[in-house]
Amino acid sequence: MSGITKEELVTILDEKLEEKFQRKFDELKQQIDHKLAPLQKMVDEVMETAKFIDAKYDDLVKEQKALKLALHTMEAKFYSVAKAHDDLEQYGRRECVGIRGIPVPSNPKSEDTNAVVKSVGDLMGISVTDNDISVSHRMPQSKRYKGKQRGPPAIIAKFTRRVTKDKFYGARSNLHNKSTLL
Repeated sequence: MSGITKEELVTILDEKLEEKFQRKFDELKQQIDHKLAPLQKMVDEVMETAKFIDAKYDDLVKEQKALKLALHTMEAKFYSVAKAHDDLEQYGRRECVGIRGIPVPSNPKSEDTNAVVKSVGDLMGISVTDNDISVSHRMPQSKRYKGKQRGPPAIIAKFTRRVTKDKFYGARSNLHNKSTLL
């Protein structure tokens, strides 16, 4: 045998093996890098998409908050307008009086509700003339109560002056124990 010692043999083998392993390692790394490249590209695309979606989500959240605020503002305006409308309707009815308990005649079309209002005024001791009445009519039968005995529909009278309406309304206590048959 030639003069190679055990240590020299180990060193030579280590160098050869290391060189061989390094080559194999480099080949494997290159193969892995080659196979991972498309995956890395997909991950990058997914990350870009996630960033885009995140930005869109933030925009949608801002828009939703703005729309919610606008809705609350519109609701407040709607309720304000509805209240003003109700107040205006109520103001328009300030000269009106409802007269209940007057039977409907056999021929409702020929009913003279102005005459009924004047007769009720006479029963209460109030003089009511045609000039005091702006308009009067019988309320239509409510669809909700049709077929149920709730009494005859009321007569609504609108007076030309509130003073006359107030006198008429104030004298209603004079109707106690009076018949509704006119």
